[in-house]
Amino acid sequence: ARAVLRDLKLWFERPDRPHEMNGMVEIRFARADDIPLSPVYSRNPEDVFVDIGLVQYIPFINSGTTKWLPYEPMEREFERICRKHGGRVHWAKETVPFTELEETGLAAVKEMWGSENEVDIWARVVREIDPKGMLWNQWLEDRVDGVRA
Repeated sequence: ARAVLRDLKLWFERPDRPHEMNGMVEIRFARADDIPLSPVYSRNPEDVFVDIGLVQYIPFINSGTTKWLPYEPMEREFERICRKHGGRVHWAKETVPFTELEETGLAAVKEMWGSENEVDIWARVVREIDPKGMLWNQWLEDRVDGVRA
């Protein structure tokens, strides 16, 4: 967490950054759980996770005008910094850069999490509790294709 926050600070202070930060950095601590694909999943129940999030408010009002901020480059750089330090990007968030991964869909989630077994357990549970896909939607299908039976 310290290394991520240090790199974020350096990045926010760069004069050539292609964004304006209009929000806050959110930091939360959580003990590990044993739920596959949970943001705090771990086999060690004593692990403690640090959840770091950027909250960007748009539109940005400046001198009575509305200015839409280009948030996508900022999200990509934030994810790059987090992954550089071993961070686990939330697999279900809209901003996950699947285009940067060699695989797509469920294979991309496995690549991002570095743990094929937990992803397979999660997919099996999804199939068991929702065999007809009633709790599924296109957004999920686009990110984790191959889960629904």
